Amino acid sequence: MNHSSQATPSFTHTLTAFSTSLTTAVDLPPSIDNQGILAGTALPRHYKSDITFSVPDFQTALDSTAHSLLGMVLCRHLTTGEILTARIVEIETYDQFDPASHCYTGFTFRNRAMFTSPLHAYIYISHGIHSCMNISLGPLGVGAGALIRAVEPIDGVQTMEKFRNRTGTEVSNGPAKLCQALQITTELYGRDLSNPSSPLFLAEPLSSRKFPQEEIVATPRIGISKNASALRRFVLADNPYVSAFHHTTDSLQVR
Repeated sequence: MNHSSQATPSFTHTLTAFSTSLTTAVDLPPSIDNQGILAGTALPRHYKSDITFSVPDFQTALDSTAHSLLGMVLCRHLTTGEILTARIVEIETYDQFDPASHCYTGFTFRNRAMFTSPLHAYIYISHGIHSCMNISLGPLGVGAGALIRAVEPIDGVQTMEKFRNRTGTEVSNGPAKLCQALQITTELYGRDLSNPSSPLFLAEPLSSRKFPQEEIVATPRIGISKNASALRRFVLADNPYVSAFHHTTDSLQVR
């Protein structure tokens, strides 16, 4: 497997800068930590932290930070010893100020991982059947993160095809599909994705797998009815694993 076991310096720097810039702007109860949040006891039900940033400024900074997830390698260490890897090619951002977000009503036991410090896994069941995965991105106590919508398989392609009973782009060109392909379930809820000893973690891609010249395009998010026009879906535009991508009049080139 050809990848480093830690996030890229540029990604880490971007995420740390964003989180640090907001840490002093968040009004949190004392003695809050990730352990308490993941236990579901650290914050009152429906709690939402106040921030001194304006909401538009916060969301702009969050979205800009989330762009750095594109091209990162998601790694799944199976109990068989095999490590499956796939490159992130499509995401959507959500936060506690966004009516489309699971965090909009505040802190709950279900969404608690979105209120952790960055790079924890928020995994939920969609339509009572399918697992979907988000990565927390906000500072501690602020509900914010990115839904991973599509990935491009790198290592363990045949195993992913077996888990999906599909081949080609159908293996992982959707949020539920990629979770099935990588065997991401709610058993991995709250995992620290910066920890390479975790069964699920983020890793640095080879330079050949994260091209600076790749175009990032922002579009409206898929399958939501609230705040539906917000350009908070970000894709590597020419990647074949992007789900149902079409350039529209609402699309915006980010890079």
